[in-house]
Amino acid sequence: MLKRALDECKLRYETIVNVDVHTAIIAIKGNPKFGEDAIVDVGVEASICQGGFPKGQSLLTGLTQRMDKTCDVTRAIIRMLL
Repeated sequence: MLKRALDECKLRYETIVNVDVHTAIIAIKGNPKFGEDAIVDVGVEASICQGGFPKGQSLLTGLTQRMDKTCDVTRAIIRMLL
């Protein structure tokens, strides 16, 4: 059961890196609002990953918490660019 959740998280984090982060970087150079949207999606994907584990068995809780904090800081920086 944990392997299935980890496999799903692997796919979600690949999407975060390959799509969301890439989109945010490009958007910051053009329209920062789209960058903020991409970073919001990062947080959503990380939360969905966390929720895929049976209660109390997630191996990624610390990573998810750090991801949430990183998203909050990144969104604040992007908002200063708007």
